[in-house]
Amino acid sequence: MAAVTRLLLFAVLVWGARGGDDDGMKEEKLPPAYDPASYPSPAHNHLLHFQEDVNEWKFETTQNLQRPFMQQLYETSKQLYEDPYDAKSYVDLREQLNSHCNRVYNQTCEWQFSPPYNPRNHVEREEGTSTNAAIVYLCCADAQEFQDFLWSLKFLDLNFNNEFKYPVLIFHENFGTAQFNMIRQMSQSNISFHKVNLQVPRFLDLQQVPRWYKGFSLGFRNMIRFHAIELYEHPAMQHFDYYWRLDSDSFILGRLWVDPFEFMRINDYKYGFIATMTEKEDFIQDLWELHEAHRRSEGIVSEWFKGKWNGFGFYTNCEIARRDFWQLPQVASYLKRIDREGGIYKSRWSEATIHFLATTLFLASQELLQIVFLPYWHQNLVILPQPWSETDQTNPDGTAKARQDRQEPRS
Repeated sequence: MAAVTRLLLFAVLVWGARGGDDDGMKEEKLPPAYDPASYPSPAHNHLLHFQEDVNEWKFETTQNLQRPFMQQLYETSKQLYEDPYDAKSYVDLREQLNSHCNRVYNQTCEWQFSPPYNPRNHVEREEGTSTNAAIVYLCCADAQEFQDFLWSLKFLDLNFNNEFKYPVLIFHENFGTAQFNMIRQMSQSNISFHKVNLQVPRFLDLQQVPRWYKGFSLGFRNMIRFHAIELYEHPAMQHFDYYWRLDSDSFILGRLWVDPFEFMRINDYKYGFIATMTEKEDFIQDLWELHEAHRRSEGIVSEWFKGKWNGFGFYTNCEIARRDFWQLPQVASYLKRIDREGGIYKSRWSEATIHFLATTLFLASQELLQIVFLPYWHQNLVILPQPWSETDQTNPDGTAKARQDRQEPRS
């Protein structure tokens, strides 16, 4: 059954990455003129107002931000943690998030469902047996994002790290004593801070790098390069075999019944992703052509991806991977070629698409894992835990079946 599930997963992945049916493939067209109304991305309106210069970040406003919605959501998540059988709390969680999506994005959330928390499957962590791994954040663009980040840490502690106790690495550009103290007051995790200087690489001609590209700031593209190219080489990362990247607005909604680091290590997974997406044409210009040129020059044949790519990628706001995968000579060479091309800055190539394309060349299908057991919320994407029951039943709101299944290790 596990093997059949994996085959179905990768059939869907390949079908989606190729753009669906062959009949649906069309010749590429020049992108239309930029129109903000044509980019309804959940992050877009927020990104339009990112402060580009880090020297202008105003963290002093953070303490004035009131987040009653987040407090209410946290209390609901805490109820679920304490009582996985409480079906009403699942309904409350769904209603709270749907109200938020309607208010902020003017649409309902994009709903997915994770298997229910099953106490029979829960494995208590034994002292000294955890995988050599760390949770990493890059923070923050403004006071609002910093406030989200504090809540992200609080949800992480509640639903995972109070038990599993993995170190948390926070990469930042301009935190001071006030931010350090606020973070340590909010979280009980073992936190370390690492200052980074994000900037356009010297090998690029600044005259060819737009300060803004279709609503995305230079600072945002610096962040992309950090996650796509620089993170794995940072000295603080060299002590760890695995990393779990979360964004400042990534929230673990429910209790994890399994340690995802251990799950990946035991089953020899190299890259884990939470969900998939398809990037807009404006943000993949010339990337496929560069990818194919590199593949042909190196004589690489993908084990599982065939056909033409359409911008398909992984949601990288929640990814778990082996750090040393990105440092393999053939992978590092590929990333260097992408970096030197400058598309991250000129066309806003994203780490979501770069990471996906890299896995098509250098990983076998059985080394990829979709992390279906992780209750998660990021912007309008919600992976909601289902109520636990001893038998199959319909949720109180009639939205989904509660199932006893879990993601099994590979045989």
